Amino acid sequence: MITIDAPSAPFMIERAIEKVQSLALAKIELNREFARSPRKELEPLAPVAQPSVTLPAESSSAKPEPKEECRDDVLARAREMFGKKKEPEKVTSDAAADEEECPWRDYMNEGEVDEKDVDKALKKMEKTMKMWEERMKNAAKPDVEVTQDHKLLQGGYLETVVCFTEGSSNVLTESQEAILRAVAATVRMREKLKLQLIGCGVELDGPVATMRRLCTVQKFFETDGITCNAVHAVKSFNGNFIRPTWMPANQQPRYVLCRLHMNDDMELCGHLLGTLFSSKRKTRDQAAWLKSNFEIITY
Repeated sequence: MITIDAPSAPFMIERAIEKVQSLALAKIELNREFARSPRKELEPLAPVAQPSVTLPAESSSAKPEPKEECRDDVLARAREMFGKKKEPEKVTSDAAADEEECPWRDYMNEGEVDEKDVDKALKKMEKTMKMWEERMKNAAKPDVEVTQDHKLLQGGYLETVVCFTEGSSNVLTESQEAILRAVAATVRMREKLKLQLIGCGVELDGPVATMRRLCTVQKFFETDGITCNAVHAVKSFNGNFIRPTWMPANQQPRYVLCRLHMNDDMELCGHLLGTLFSSKRKTRDQAAWLKSNFEIITY
């Protein structure tokens, strides 16, 4: 054991010396860092702390601070003015109009309904039909001008009808679905067309049956991913209603009309009428099929 302790003593002494040297070097390095740091420059500023207290009191009576307050007031008023201008937007009015024209949404799901409430909703839809048509015409952006009999046309629509029988349910038959599929295909082919549904037959079968048929047709398009731009209902003797003259005169108005308005697609309208010959190939290829599935109405 004496032979082991003898060589370990110098080793321990040497390790202790190295540790002391490293601590000394670290202390020297810390002193250098402290000398380089900006804290040494900040020390003379300590006595200036007392005069700096008086500066805010003097600056409160000076003019720069009220100027900043005035600037803030002007900015605040400007924000209020701009905020007020943004409130009456067209979007809100359109949203309100859409809300007024869509009372049928409450009757999309089957279930018992109050006939008086349904009748009130149908009257509302009848009242807003003319308003929607006028708004649609005014907002139209026709791509070309079309004339017929030397008269400039304002617009037109493709029309087809889904007929129902007395006491018929709101379940669509295969022939009725075929008509609606043709409408859906046309909307996909001509994206500028606007689809309007008009339910008729209130005076024959009552408001509930008419609303059910109308909602059934609308739900078919909704399931197929087709947007109905407007859903209305009307009595056949309404003065604002353009009755389909191409239908038999003895045809009772138990039907839902599908109208595809061409006000934004007058190139198609002109080609179907035969008055516009410089139409696109796409329009020329579709014309024969459209003529075989729809009636063409212009105004």
